[in-house]
Amino acid sequence: MRTYALLAICLAACSIAAIAQQPLTNDSIEKMVKAGLGDDVIVSMIQSQPGNYDVTPDTLVALKKDGLSDKVLSAMAAKSTAPAPDKATADQSKDKYYEDLEIGVYHKVKDAWTLIETEPVNWKTGGLMKSIASQGIVKGDCRVPQARLR
Repeated sequence: MRTYALLAICLAACSIAAIAQQPLTNDSIEKMVKAGLGDDVIVSMIQSQPGNYDVTPDTLVALKKDGLSDKVLSAMAAKSTAPAPDKATADQSKDKYYEDLEIGVYHKVKDAWTLIETEPVNWKTGGLMKSIASQGIVKGDCRVPQARLR
C-alpha cells in the first residue's frame, strides 16, 4: 500500500515536471483533472506557468462537461487575458511626449499643452514700526502693486 502511494506521488511529480517544460494548454489541464490532481494544485500550476488556453464559450462548456471545476476554469480565463504592456516601453513613449516641454505651468487645450505665462507679484507690508507703535492693534497693511503685464 505504501509503495503504491509512493509510486503515485513519483508519477505525479514526473508528469508535472514533463508538463513544466512546455506551455500548458486545455488538453494538459484536462489530463491533470482526469489524473485526479486537486483544484488547488492545478490552479497554482496555471498561475505559475505559461499557458495557451482557448477560453471561448463553447470550449468552456465542453471543459465543464469533462469535469473541470469553476475554480480551474476561472484561473484559465484569468491567465489567458492580455498581459500588461511593458513598463519600459510605456516610460519611453511618455518621455518622448514631454521631451520638448520646458519647466513651467501648462494647460491642455485641444490635445496640446500650452504654457501659462506667470507674472511676479511683490508684497509690501505697512511696516514693523507701525505694528510696534500701535502695540499690535494695527496690523501691517498688505499692498500689492499694480502688476505689469508682459
